Amino acid sequence: MKRDLDLIREILLHIESGQEYDGTREFYYTTPEEMGLTGCTPEEFVYHCTLLIEDGYIEGAATVLNIVVRRLTSRGHD
Repeated sequence: MKRDLDLIREILLHIESGQEYDGTREFYYTTPEEMGLTGCTPEEFVYHCTLLIEDGYIEGAATVLNIVVRRLTSRGHD
């Protein structure tokens, strides 16, 4: 799968704009629509969230069933 920088930016901007992503709770997503994103498949969504978690932009976890998001890291804000 090709990395989609527009999708990565959209995910980061969504998390950054949400006051609920303060690290005190976990949010579980199985589809991009649950996060308010459109125009990508669930597979693309999971793949790109996994990249963001692996690279330290998002504090969370990726599983086969869902994505867990806690907050953006300092690197994610940059």
